[in-house]
Amino acid sequence: DPRSMFFSFVYSFRALPEQPAAVRHADPRLGHFTESYSNLGDDLKANPRVHLVARWRLEKKDPAAALSEPVQPIVYWLDKNIPPKYREAIKAGILEWNKAFEKIGFKDAVQARQQPDDADWDNMDATHASIRWFTGADVGFAIGPSNRDPRTGEILDADIGMSDVFGRGSRRLATDDVLGFSSHDHRHDHAAMAWMGERSQRLSEQQCSYMADQANELGFALDLLSLRDGMDMNGHEAEALAQAVVKDVIMHEVGHTLGLKHNFRSSTTVTQEQL
Repeated sequence: DPRSMFFSFVYSFRALPEQPAAVRHADPRLGHFTESYSNLGDDLKANPRVHLVARWRLEKKDPAAALSEPVQPIVYWLDKNIPPKYREAIKAGILEWNKAFEKIGFKDAVQARQQPDDADWDNMDATHASIRWFTGADVGFAIGPSNRDPRTGEILDADIGMSDVFGRGSRRLATDDVLGFSSHDHRHDHAAMAWMGERSQRLSEQQCSYMADQANELGFALDLLSLRDGMDMNGHEAEALAQAVVKDVIMHEVGHTLGLKHNFRSSTTVTQEQL
């Protein structure tokens, strides 16, 4: 019956760590999301707002080692509904971040694991960071939200969501769906921003249009490939493109769940020496 729809709600509770993590106060030169609150117990400061960097708790097993595994790694679980053919690309996108953590002394800080088909737990609970896969003819998005300790900014859980547009979009039959969504999305964004007036700048800085931008680039690549004589959109090149796009999007969203904002002007306005 199209007039009805069924919903289910799951509430997952998790106790905050007994020992709060060490905090790091936010700095506008660092592109991190923040956990903010008002400290009304201190009336010596003109502004009671406190802003803490959002980050995972990483501690070395061997504090004396230049490169050490963490006591507790950051583990992302791949949902069992992810198509098997894309699982390796998703794992590669997750593990790519280990290169960054190695530069600060951590080995295998980020791990990717597959949820068993017979798992009796939901990876949307508060104890499993996860990668979820959504399907639909007109579903096009990727998100990287996280849950944090409000006392310290420590990231406790994250659940990335990704739609199958990125996989299907690399096949010619899905191109119109991807481009149609992307075009509509941008028209809606620009109209909304113009209507919002002064708030538009702040909203544009917070909004993630990565999926729409990638869809435009994907459409250009597909048009180029289709012009080649004998190009098979179900062939090797199309498959390689699909795998690369999936990996790229996952890398982007994992970055958000590690506490990182979009890198717009920071890499050109602030040098490493200034940091």
